[in-house]
Amino acid sequence: MTGIAIHFFTAEAEAGIDDNAQSANDAKKGYIHASIRLKPYDSYDPPYSAFSRTRLTPRQVKGVNRGEYDSSVLKDAVSGADFSLGMRDSQPGLGQIYFVDLVSDSSSMVTVTDIDAVNIQCRKSEMVAEIDTAPEGEMPIKGLAYKLQDRRGTRNGFITDADDPNWGKQYFDENTIPLGGAAVHQTLSVLGVANPGSRCTWDLEARFTTDDGQEHRKKLNIKPLVTEAGPDNGPDKQHLQVTAAKLIQWACNHGQREPGQCVGVPSA
Repeated sequence: MTGIAIHFFTAEAEAGIDDNAQSANDAKKGYIHASIRLKPYDSYDPPYSAFSRTRLTPRQVKGVNRGEYDSSVLKDAVSGADFSLGMRDSQPGLGQIYFVDLVSDSSSMVTVTDIDAVNIQCRKSEMVAEIDTAPEGEMPIKGLAYKLQDRRGTRNGFITDADDPNWGKQYFDENTIPLGGAAVHQTLSVLGVANPGSRCTWDLEARFTTDDGQEHRKKLNIKPLVTEAGPDNGPDKQHLQVTAAKLIQWACNHGQREPGQCVGVPSA
């Protein structure tokens, strides 16, 4: 799926090696890998926000207000999704979605029992402008979310799919991820969220066991992951809002969507 190579040991190489010893050896060598990619900013579904380091011009503001929301308007935009735990949160967090492909080239079973956000460092965001799409119904994000500034010394990683009966619970209290042996790779949707006005960097660390019962840890990313939560709510913040209907209408009227997707959409 992401070009990750899965290496298989030959029977000759495995001959005479105890399975448990091989598992421990695999784990020490780091035979659990992740390919991590950021979701493209223009592939988010409403509701979402977009942030900019520069203020929009009056012409751009008029365009956004009528639904003009393409790359020419938001040339360097950073899109973000929000996540909150309902009444338990004072405000929702904002951040970007990563797709994490997990694979192990261990010859025996490896079970991921936890993935946590670690090495979290936050500073003030440089973003000054924000554009929101107004939600038109709930758009669940399937995967797990980390509230990067709400640690309190506890585990993190919440189930984000609002259709899941375990929504808001710790993801790895309800799930494990089997890898290695005959198991196929697994893909997670991961959202790191921070408070408005913040920019955070962080790492993902997996905890996994091998079939000898030993527990191991492995950092999954090479470069730090980045969460941009956009501008704060201060008086200098430039805030615009558009509806999904306006976005669709503008895109249909300017050839940005397939004709079949524009049936019933009024002309400008």
